[in-house]
Amino acid sequence: MCLDRVTGKPEKTSGVGYKIFEEDYSHHLYFQYFIPKGEGRRVKYEHWYKDTASGRVEISPRQGYPVGFHVYLERPHTTRPVRRVSFRGAHTQGSQSDIPVVVATEIYIHKKGRG
Repeated sequence: MCLDRVTGKPEKTSGVGYKIFEEDYSHHLYFQYFIPKGEGRRVKYEHWYKDTASGRVEISPRQGYPVGFHVYLERPHTTRPVRRVSFRGAHTQGSQSDIPVVVATEIYIHKKGRG
């Protein structure tokens, strides 16, 4: 997943939003693209995850941003599982499929039923 466009720096570096995950037949959630170092792909609730990757995502010759967790600021319409997350360390704001998104260095995944 990458932003369709970058709109700048977010007004707030922390807050609450939504993240899309993958789900297995037992209804366990997994990270889609990013696997936090030493954490594994399976999601732990009530847990802060820190982005351990480095690098930059280039979406065009003139636009790019540092890697991180993508957090939707509005609940996305998808058939995949969506969970409410808190974020901090947001450094980039943009959009994906016309929904505002921030890219953050840390996320906290709330328990099921809270989003």
